[in-house]
This record gives sequence, structure tokens and C-alpha cells, in this order.
Amino acid sequence: MRRSIPFEQGAHSVRLAGLGAAFARFSLVWVLLLSLAARIWYVAINPLSYDETHNLMIGMLANQGYAPYREIYSVIAPFALLTMKASAALWGATPAVRTLLVLYGLVGIAALFWVVRRQSAGLGAAGATLAATLAAVFYSFNPHYFAVSTSINLEAGALAFALLSAAAVELFRTRPHWGWVLASGACFGLSIAFKIFVPYGPGVIGLSLLLIELNERGGSLRRWASWQRLLIQGALWLAGAVMVVGFFLLVVDRNAYLEQVIASRFELREAIETDAGEVNIAEAVDPVDLLPYLPLALGALMGLVTLIRLRLAQGWSWAAWLVLALLFLASHDPVRPRHTVTVLPALAALAGIGLGYSVRLLMQRPGRGPLAAGLAATALVWAVALPLPLLPVEHFVERHPARQAVIDYVRQATTPDDCIISKENRLHFLAGRLSTPYLSLISTARLFSGLLPAEAILRDAAAHDCPVLVWAETFDRLVPALRQGAADHYSLKLDVRSPLEPDHLMEVFAVPMHTGQPAPQPANLLLGDQFRLRGWWITPGPWQRGRLVYLASYWEALRPPDADYKIFVHLLDAQGNQAAAFDHYPFELREAYQVEDIHLNPRYLASGVEMPGHYPASGMIPTRLWLPGHTLKETYSLTVPADLSPGLYSVQMGMYDEASMARLPVTAAPGEPDQGQVTLGTVEVQ
Repeated sequence: MRRSIPFEQGAHSVRLAGLGAAFARFSLVWVLLLSLAARIWYVAINPLSYDETHNLMIGMLANQGYAPYREIYSVIAPFALLTMKASAALWGATPAVRTLLVLYGLVGIAALFWVVRRQSAGLGAAGATLAATLAAVFYSFNPHYFAVSTSINLEAGALAFALLSAAAVELFRTRPHWGWVLASGACFGLSIAFKIFVPYGPGVIGLSLLLIELNERGGSLRRWASWQRLLIQGALWLAGAVMVVGFFLLVVDRNAYLEQVIASRFELREAIETDAGEVNIAEAVDPVDLLPYLPLALGALMGLVTLIRLRLAQGWSWAAWLVLALLFLASHDPVRPRHTVTVLPALAALAGIGLGYSVRLLMQRPGRGPLAAGLAATALVWAVALPLPLLPVEHFVERHPARQAVIDYVRQATTPDDCIISKENRLHFLAGRLSTPYLSLISTARLFSGLLPAEAILRDAAAHDCPVLVWAETFDRLVPALRQGAADHYSLKLDVRSPLEPDHLMEVFAVPMHTGQPAPQPANLLLGDQFRLRGWWITPGPWQRGRLVYLASYWEALRPPDADYKIFVHLLDAQGNQAAAFDHYPFELREAYQVEDIHLNPRYLASGVEMPGHYPASGMIPTRLWLPGHTLKETYSLTVPADLSPGLYSVQMGMYDEASMARLPVTAAPGEPDQGQVTLGTVEVQ
């Protein structure tokens, strides 16, 4: 006969349950707030990393209207790409662009806390909350996961939605409604659509459903009814996953997506396996990288013992997660430190359960309460405080000051709408210039696998008229034909070296020999019988005093020029008076560029014209050397004088010989009256 519970005892149990739930909510809020505060601090001090800027470049280009996969080369899945696009639209190329990924990471932490607490009910209310809190803290503050979840790399997001999938199955255990199984599949679909990082998820979920059937529903593997229920649940789960993945495949170019995101991985794997030189295409995992997992591995062993002793059946899904994740890592090539976080949810969950049980045992022994509290507090403080000094902080420019000189050159000698070509997308964002859509990802893996040959890079550079190609040592090793191709395509190769680091040389190819793109403001003006101005572009007004503005002019030599001409740019006020002058030789060399040596394309000297004795004082490509039939785009940046009076100004431009101060006549056709200068437009200065 079942023993009845007195009303007072039942009410007391209800009150304890309510207090336990309130304490659990408080613990979860505490963990999330601590996690968020630490991430806000770290995001603020840590610049964007190499891999992050690859993802951000894709988001920025998508935000500019280019079609993902069809125009933009992208190896990230559609849901992640939409996240990158939204982040770029909201925050641009600032550290705050990581905000959505940080929030995804917090969702994963909350899901892990919730699942572990429910699966640890056998420890009692306080023990289960402690186990969940420890698991969440171990997960949140693991150095590898912390770094990933404070970046726009994709692993934390994929794990977050996989953990939500596990949480939905856990809800199905206590609330047996088919909707939770469908929701679990949908969450896993989001994980796959973010990054294929938990491909073993169906195995974990399948085991969870099996354990629910055997332990919660009274089923048996010998009964067809149990298998029937499992098959229905599996079909519902698969339907949820397919529904989400199918939606994303409907909104993108599927063939291009499969080629870039899926097939490229197999091509890279094949290239690695057949490479005789054993080229290291990525930062490999070092034994030191695994040290943060060692205490958790010991804790996970304690957790496995706890699962056996207390018969916490659902907890075995974490053991399955751990085994399958290790097998996934073993089959992955290359394995980077951040990839190892795929095992972390299982390690953190099992370690939390094991340590929570140990604290509970100590609490049950007389006089051991302070020891138990000290053990739990030590574990929490260790998990939070120890990782912080281990976290990497990027020093892209400070480590190699020559990069800053290259950035200065790009900022000064290209317009904001110009594309540049560089393997380092960090350089793009620091200089404020995007890549071409096809060259959004110039990774070692893409070069190494043969998916991006030298001719494709040069073809895209020419098609988009990119004025700068920043050389990388990897190019010589993986696409050696690119050096000669770049030397033929560009007018200049600049050797940039900072006196602060004389051992580090950067090479920059600049100024295409011929600009095939038409000028935004086309023209057909003759300067004497030597030059044709084919058009221009100026920064649209209003101009701000003290700010940088740009003038791009498109020049063609009609015959071999007879002198080194200087370009004048004047601002005239409403009365026609000269208010500011910006005279310069074309393609001038500035001290900030820290150019050690200039290599001029030999074709400029092939006709027998001698290099000017005062080179490069008359510009890095003096007009005397300009080749007839070639259009050169010259970009000049100028700072609007801070003391210039606000108002409307006319922008005038032309050429003159500095020796005689004689201007070249400007006409629309031979025989027409000399205009004296070209009026580029009128701008407002504020």
C-alpha cells in the first residue's frame, strides 16, 4: 500500500522545489551576466583576427548587394552568412560586429546549464543546480571556447544550436509532445546551416531518444511498439532538420553553395593527402593547446562514475557526445585549436555532474560542509580566473610596423571605392578597402588546394581594376606564377620596410599599366598635343575641414611626352580667388609610405627613354615615361585645410611644366579655345 504524505510535508516539499527553482534561475543569471561582462571586456581589447576578417569580408560584400556563392566566394554556410551580413550592416568593421555571435554563445551556455540541471535531478535540487552551474562555467570560461565565442568564427554558434537541439529533446522527456522532437530537429538544422561542426548530432539525439524510450516510457528493444515510436520520432526529428536546411538552400545558389562549402573541403583533403612536401596549411593543435582540457577530462571521469552510481541514464548522451566528437576530430584535417571545442560541452557537463556529486557527498558528512563549499568555490574561481591570462590578443600592426606603412599607402593612394588584393583581410579593414567578391577569401587552404590559381587572381584584379596587390610570402610557395603576372600587370613594385623592424619586408604591386574601367565622370579633354584626360572622380561634398578627400584622374599619353609635368589642383572661391592649392607630381612618393626601393615596370623604359635623374621627386611614374595608348588612373588624396572658410568652391585641375611654369592648354578638340584648366565640379566646404 502506498504511503500517504502529510499535507505539511507535501507543502514543505513544494516550497523547497520552488526555492530550488529560484536558486537555479539565480545561478543561471549569475553565470550569464559574468560571462557577458567578461566577453564585453575581451571584445573591447581584442582586434579582429585573421580568420574573423575572412567572415566579415563576406558579410560586408553581401551587405553591398553581391550575391553569396554566385558572386561572393564563401566557405561559410547560409545561416552564418546571413548572420555576418546582419552584423556588418549593424556594426561594420568594428569589434562590436561580434555581438550576435556573443549572444549565440550565451544561448549555448544557458542550454547546457538547463540540460545538465534536469539530467542531474538525482543529485537533489541543490546538487543539480551546482552541477549545472559548474558545467556552464567550465564551458563558458574554457580558453578555447571563450576566444571562439568572442569572435565571428562560427564554432560557438554551431554548438549553441546543437545544444538547443539537446535541450528540446530533454523537454520531450518530461513533456512527451511530438512538437519538441520537431523543434530539436529544427535546432540541429540551424546548427548545420551555421557550420557543419557537430555532424555527429543525430547519433547523440538518437541515443537520447532511445534512453527516453527505455527509461521513461517503459519501452523495450524487444517490442515493435518501441521501435515504431522511435522511428516516428526519428522521422519527425529529421523532418525538422531538413525543413530548416531546405529553406536556406532555397534562398541561395545551391550548386555554388555545394561546390564552395562542401566540395572544397574534399578537394583540400585530397590535396593534403597527395602533397609530398607536407605543406602546413593551418596552425596545428599543439599538446600545450590541450592543457585546459586536462582538468575537465579528470572531472569527466568522475562524472562517468556518478552516472553509473546514481543511474543517471540520460547523462550517457554526454558520453556519446564525447566519443563521437573525438572520432570527428580524428577524421578532421587540419585540426586547429578552436576546433577542439567540439568536445567541450560533453567534458563540461560530465565534469559538472562529477564535481557536483563529490560536493554533495562531502556535505552529507558531519563537519565537511566548509570543505565542500570551499571545493565548489575553488572550482568556480579556477574556471573563471585561470583562462583569462591565456587568452590571445591580436597585435597585427604593432607586430610588423611595415604593415602600417602599407595601410597608409593604401589609404592615401586609393579611393574608398577601390578594391585591393591581399591575403590579410585585416589589412583591408584597417585601410578601409574591400576585396573583390571572388577574392573575398584568399586563404592558404584555397591556394593550396588549387581552387584559386594565379591566373584567376590576375583576371579578377584586371576585371575590377584593383590598384593594389599586397604580396604575401605564401604566394611564392603556392602560386609562384603570380609574381611574374603581377609584375607584368602593375606599373610599380614597392619594397616597404620600417626602421623599427628592418628584418621584415613587405612588397606592394601598385598602379595597373592600363586601366580598363571607365571613369565615373567621363571626359575627352586634350592637354596640348601630349595628354588626354579621360575622366575623373572626386569625393562628393560637403567636404569637412581637416578631413581627407580624394581626386582620381584618368590620363592617356597621346605621344611620348617631352617633360615631367606637374598636376595642379586648386580650390577657387565664389569670387574666383585661389583659396587652396595642391600641386603635385603624379604618383608622388610620401614619407609615410616608408618605401625602401621602387621597381618600375621595365616597359616604361623599353622605348629608350632615360629614367629622370631626380627620380622619384617627379613622381614614381613621371609623365616623361608614360606610354601612349595606356590609360593611367592617378589617385591623389588631400586634406581640406582646417582654416578654410565655409562655402562653395570650384575644383580646378590641369598640368604645367615646373621649369617654365607654363600650363598645357586644355581643349575639347584641336583648334578650340584654351580653357586654361579643367573644372571638376563645385563642392561645399563645411
